Amino acid sequence: MKELKETVSNKGQIVGHYLGNKRMVVLTLLLIFLLGFVVRFIWISKLGPKFYWADEYDYDKIATNLIEGKGYTLDGINPTAFRAPGQSVFLAILYFIFGHNLLLVRIVQAILGSLACLLVYLICIKLSLSQFCSILAGLLTALYPYNIYAAGSFYPINLLTFLLLLATLFLIDAFNRYNKLSLIGAGICLGLGALTVPYTLILFLYIPFWLISSPRISSLKKKLTYLSIVSITFALTVAPWLGRNFFVFDKVTFATNGGYNFWLGNNQKATFSSGNKVLIPKELGKKLDLATDEVEKEEIFVEEALGFIKEKPIRFAQLSLGKALNFFSFCPETATQNKHTTKKFKLISIFSYGPILILGILGMYALRRRWKEISIFFWYFISFMLVCGFTISKIRFRLPLDVYLIIFGSSFISLLMERTSVKFAQAKDKKPITSAKNLGMIHRFDTARRHLFSFFRHNTLKKMFNLLLAELEMRRGKTTLKSKPFRSNTNVFSQWHAEQMVKSGLEHLIVAIDGSTQESYSRYRVGGRLDKVIENLRILI
Repeated sequence: MKELKETVSNKGQIVGHYLGNKRMVVLTLLLIFLLGFVVRFIWISKLGPKFYWADEYDYDKIATNLIEGKGYTLDGINPTAFRAPGQSVFLAILYFIFGHNLLLVRIVQAILGSLACLLVYLICIKLSLSQFCSILAGLLTALYPYNIYAAGSFYPINLLTFLLLLATLFLIDAFNRYNKLSLIGAGICLGLGALTVPYTLILFLYIPFWLISSPRISSLKKKLTYLSIVSITFALTVAPWLGRNFFVFDKVTFATNGGYNFWLGNNQKATFSSGNKVLIPKELGKKLDLATDEVEKEEIFVEEALGFIKEKPIRFAQLSLGKALNFFSFCPETATQNKHTTKKFKLISIFSYGPILILGILGMYALRRRWKEISIFFWYFISFMLVCGFTISKIRFRLPLDVYLIIFGSSFISLLMERTSVKFAQAKDKKPITSAKNLGMIHRFDTARRHLFSFFRHNTLKKMFNLLLAELEMRRGKTTLKSKPFRSNTNVFSQWHAEQMVKSGLEHLIVAIDGSTQESYSRYRVGGRLDKVIENLRILI
């Protein structure tokens, strides 16, 4: 009976611990969302009812024509495919609901940008990164100046960032467990992303192969199922737009501005950062005037660009490399000049993106041993760089990927803090931390960090410092290490932890495996991975 009471008591503690964690996660997500929305709302409230960039007028005009029943046109008469439909259709839906109110549209975009911050947090959790890393990544995304600026812009940056993050969350979930619904979600989001910014199409050269490389998909049947689901849902998403263009222009195309961008990046006056600042020569202008539609104009631009490449292959190679490197430029060079292109905004760009880039590169190196799982992020950068290398290189083409640099940078900061806390403790007592109780202290440091941003509830800040003081006192005690068992769930574990445990002389290790399948395990250990626990046990044994 006594054992039964103890069991019931322990279960009650487990359930209470789970509910407490769940409430804490909800509060954390709410805090990140509210912070992201508040700073974006402050920014957009200062913009006024006007546009600041030339391309914004195109997206707005097409959306207005759609609402007025004039079809997908720029001039209200002739059908167009010069702009991909994602952003214009998104604006048309908002215009239909709210009317042509730029402030309300920007508020919706601010909400979308704030939700993107939550997706960054959830992606970190799906990758089994620490709670501290997840919260930090969400907060940095909420406060990142470029992301705040995108909420007020009618460029498709904000929409593509959200769609790509949502697709990434679905893809990682499908990679870690056999989940058909996640594959469907990923295919739809990637399709919508391609309809928003067509150069995201290149992502499909790698994503299917990355999915079937998952250790969860061993049989050929499952691999073919994965490929079929994500490919079919992607194709069904983009099919209506491609069918419309084939019916109107007799050509399957996502957008007819691809030829123009190809020529802008490959002509006599093109430079690494010239973008769309190159003027069309008179001779080329005469050819374009004779074209019957925008598809024919696109073919003329492609022909001119290929002629330049054939005539000057070395210059083409130099331009391609320079434009690919310019993809990571610290300061935007724009054809349009306005109050957002002043020296002040350029300094903000340097001192916000610069640290993110450096920390992101360090984070990539820190997570190099998980290359198979995170290689999809590397492909995002490689594919977008390739597109910019062959066409034109603009900072706004890179902005949807800055959130992944933030994820890498946050993981590096989290790891650095963990290592720093270990070295600090070593210097304090001037002896190596190889005991079981010292390992427990390290885990408690991590716990304290993870709850740093929830100190306002349950007097957590005071408890955190009391906990650290108690651990320091325990390290000065004379307790026999071998007489006390060490408890861990081994989710946060590495080769280093295993070596320290062996050196400590530990005789008893209790590992909490809170479920026999990933589904049951994740119900209690939120964000935990059963396969990771088993893998870490193999490292220790």
